[in-house]
Amino acid sequence: MAARWKHESKPVGFRSADGWSALLTDALPRVFGFVLLRVGMDRALAEDLTQETMAALVNTVRSGEEIIDPLAWLFVAARHRVIDHYRRYERPDRIEQALDDDLADAIDADFERVLDQDELEACLVRIPAMQRIALLMHYAEGFRITEIATYLGRTDRAVESLLTRGRTSMRRLLSEKEV
Repeated sequence: MAARWKHESKPVGFRSADGWSALLTDALPRVFGFVLLRVGMDRALAEDLTQETMAALVNTVRSGEEIIDPLAWLFVAARHRVIDHYRRYERPDRIEQALDDDLADAIDADFERVLDQDELEACLVRIPAMQRIALLMHYAEGFRITEIATYLGRTDRAVESLLTRGRTSMRRLLSEKEV
């Protein structure tokens, strides 16, 4: 099977219209299909992420960086766009759903008393998002610190810090409610 667009071992001349045309004709539908499969067949999202990927290619070429294999570069860039999308939008949504669960049973001994769900939710929405996410993952979902770190793309120490700050924020907010 002959490829319509031949990879070159030297940097591709993106300055020519023919080079761009060949790249777009061959790569664009392939990158779109790659992204589409990874975003649950959401065409609008796949189009957006593919567009971001192509814009990144243009910006990279304009910056003077040499790209030896543009197709491989596009697939890697598309993969990064998909990962970034899930980091930004999917994780917080899934974790925020834990607010609808019975959170009173998920409170650690550090809180020293059982709270009703309304009181807990009222405090949780007032702390910073990353602290809230870390607390919910650890206490409501039962994730270990190393799992949370991997999930959030942070170090174990950073997650421990988020948990400590989150518990401190919760204690402060809860003590304000008692007064």
